[in-house]
Amino acid sequence: MRYDVSFADLQVQPLAAVDLDVPAPERIADLIGPAFDEASGAASRQGIALTGPPVAGYLPGADGWRVTVGFPVAGVVSPEGRVHAATLPGGRFALVTHTGPYDGLVAAYAAVRDYALENGFACEDGWWERYLDTPDVPAPRTEVLVACHPVRPHATAP
Repeated sequence: MRYDVSFADLQVQPLAAVDLDVPAPERIADLIGPAFDEASGAASRQGIALTGPPVAGYLPGADGWRVTVGFPVAGVVSPEGRVHAATLPGGRFALVTHTGPYDGLVAAYAAVRDYALENGFACEDGWWERYLDTPDVPAPRTEVLVACHPVRPHATAP
């Protein structure tokens, strides 16, 4: 699959979020659905509007993954159960939209990292995903966002 990767300067976005410690990647799908429901439910009960599609941030660790899942919101959510206020970070990101099964996202990550390196940037550890469609869509769209920083002096994004 060919990917059209680009850079974007993103603003910090407040989130209604749930943090998950996931020991193995195959467990992620079972855990994030209920966490999305918790986050959207808490925002709704608090009268805070959702302002975008669901997101998940992934940070690999020695014992699995730290996953932050939630929704961009129009205010700051108060703690409720596992739900807390968090942010989708701002800054320079390389991003691409993957269309198809989630197990094909590995190629999208590789395309993002290659593009960043070719343009004088390195990717930070971890990444974010925006789920533009529900999982029941035959070919769901997932936007992959990876924070980047310049590694060459005066590197500028195309």
